[in-house]
Amino acid sequence: GEGGGEGGRQVLLTVGNHDIGNQQHASQKYLDLFEEGVGPANAVLCLKNQSFVTFNTQVLAPQARAAMRATALSFLSSPSLSLQLQQCSGSAPSRPILIGHMPLYRSTDEVCGRESGTTTVGNRCQRPPPDPLVPSPSVPTYCHESGRGVTYKAVRDTLYAWDDDVLGQEQSTALLRDLQPSLVISGHTHAPCRTSHVIAAPGHADVTREVPEVTLPPLGWRMRPDAGYAIAVIVPANAAVRGADSG
Repeated sequence: GEGGGEGGRQVLLTVGNHDIGNQQHASQKYLDLFEEGVGPANAVLCLKNQSFVTFNTQVLAPQARAAMRATALSFLSSPSLSLQLQQCSGSAPSRPILIGHMPLYRSTDEVCGRESGTTTVGNRCQRPPPDPLVPSPSVPTYCHESGRGVTYKAVRDTLYAWDDDVLGQEQSTALLRDLQPSLVISGHTHAPCRTSHVIAAPGHADVTREVPEVTLPPLGWRMRPDAGYAIAVIVPANAAVRGADSG
């Protein structure tokens, strides 16, 4: 969804599993509530000739509810999407920045380069801060200890579950092919990551390019003791990330 802010600032909000559920557990009722209260789950926003696409990645798996999956896929194939991307750039359809809750396919976080799921805050799994809704909070089940410290999701060499932790390989490939994004921004795994995906240029199977993906850690201390965020400077017109800092 999208919303306005003071001074003309724009806020983009993407739907996640804590909003509507995930894949076969996604609820049309909760999706309707999200769209009524926040905005469309699938939308295009144009800022200074750079297009942003927020997309409902929670319903792409084959086991997702058929009607919800069909709605998301129809958005990708809609002529109005291509038209909006073209109007944003003023010429050929621009390569949008894709914002979705679930990361695109990767088997583990070993591909995350210098980013990782570890934290330097202590070397033991800690109980989360008190929650009035949870009488006796326990150590999160996604907290693991290792020689590198504590990670608040899977350790880097742990296999991810398709369509639960990350999108399936087939769905990720199709999403990259159909949208041809310049950058992907995701979340969900509770751990930061920088990776990239190789895709073919439209109509030129022998010409490939890399699409970077940045997975952001949560800004929530119940999920990590080192909750994080990112600030990026984006150059319009088939954007490239010039710099990004996470804290």
